Amino acid sequence: MKKVFKTLRIVFRVLLIALGIIIVLQLLLFGVVIYSAFNPIIKTDTNWNNYEMYRTELHYAEEFLPSQNEFSNAKAVHFSYQKNFMLMFISKTVAVTVQYTPEEYLRAKESITQRYDFLDAPMLYHRDNNYELDNAFTYKGYDFCVVSCAGCRYFGMVGTNDDTCSIAYLYYSDTDRDYIAHADEDLDQEMRVLIDDEFCWVPFTE
Repeated sequence: MKKVFKTLRIVFRVLLIALGIIIVLQLLLFGVVIYSAFNPIIKTDTNWNNYEMYRTELHYAEEFLPSQNEFSNAKAVHFSYQKNFMLMFISKTVAVTVQYTPEEYLRAKESITQRYDFLDAPMLYHRDNNYELDNAFTYKGYDFCVVSCAGCRYFGMVGTNDDTCSIAYLYYSDTDRDYIAHADEDLDQEMRVLIDDEFCWVPFTE
């Protein structure tokens, strides 16, 4: 009988230790969740040699982003890839800003109108009156137009800047996103906030 009680005490202690470990792990996980909610984990890559890898790996990016060879006549290129992790949500973005000579810029700008179909009006979220996407806005000297797409989970936008003879290609991917702005919010401003929060975009200023 004593052996039975001794065995039960050992089992009880093991269960208490296991329960304590589980509680500690749950508290640690809760802390990680709370931290990531207010401090998103961000990974960035500015290595131009990796551009084609991201272009082909991200959903629908290859349909929007020009190939690396198409930028061979550029004066300068700013490239960045950014992966944002917050709670269970992940977004991935690519930003390519290309500067040309005035002559090459005019040719590249003309080719944009032939290559892309742009939204002609803001896109509404089908479940309510929130805005899923803007169609056009300005930011940091660039006139942006959003390329026609199925919604805000995968989309591209092209910005042109006549002063710096540069063109920005911004691609966004987030499988969990449903809309960009609420119906009572400034949609243009929310698109600018999206760029600031989700992209590592480097525009040309001169």
